[in-house]
Amino acid sequence: MGCGDSSQPPSPEAVVSLTEQLRVRRERSASRRSDEAKAMMDRITEEMNRFGVMERSLKEGGTAPDFTLPSADGDSVRLNNLLARGPVVVSFYRGGWCPYCCLEFTALERALPEIEKTRRVDGSYLAGNPGLINIHQAQTTDIVSGFKRLRQQNGTGFRPGFTVPQELQAKYSKGTFNIPAYNGDDSWELPLPDTFVIDSNGIAHLAFADNDYTKRLDPIDILAALREIVAAKS
Repeated sequence: MGCGDSSQPPSPEAVVSLTEQLRVRRERSASRRSDEAKAMMDRITEEMNRFGVMERSLKEGGTAPDFTLPSADGDSVRLNNLLARGPVVVSFYRGGWCPYCCLEFTALERALPEIEKTRRVDGSYLAGNPGLINIHQAQTTDIVSGFKRLRQQNGTGFRPGFTVPQELQAKYSKGTFNIPAYNGDDSWELPLPDTFVIDSNGIAHLAFADNDYTKRLDPIDILAALREIVAAKS
């Protein structure tokens, strides 16, 4: 299950902020969700808060940990090598099966021309999830062509992932969200979606993370962060 083809230009009425698109999607999903399902999702969020996942994430001003990950192009990508060329935008996400991830990367793809024009420095864009490369590539080819696609391996990233709770595993197993099949192992591990703008010194100029997977960093905020990095070098 992928995000579909977004190669067609959006109609004028479709060009709205990512934040607004996510809000509409969130409200539509909530209207169809049973009280039992809502209570389950609330329990999962509370559990993540209790284990302090957010507290262990990379914060603004922190040094980004170096990593080397396999890409969908068949090579290996090391963060520090890219930082030597300029700032890096890194976004970890759940997978092409997630509708909120699809909205996020469609918005990022549409924002890339403006990002390139604004940036005025050499830089890189990375998108990582734990899925198998062949599935990952098929899911995202149409919507993140400007991003280098990586396979995020267990223990790699700027904040810990989590194991999908058993009650949610049962729900996903009955539908199309077969996480172990996407991951290529028996795990139900998922990253919590987050996005970082890392300057050439390896410092997180902007760090976005939220335990609510329906919330993402809007491209307008990425643009603002890159403008600030450029201005600081001027």
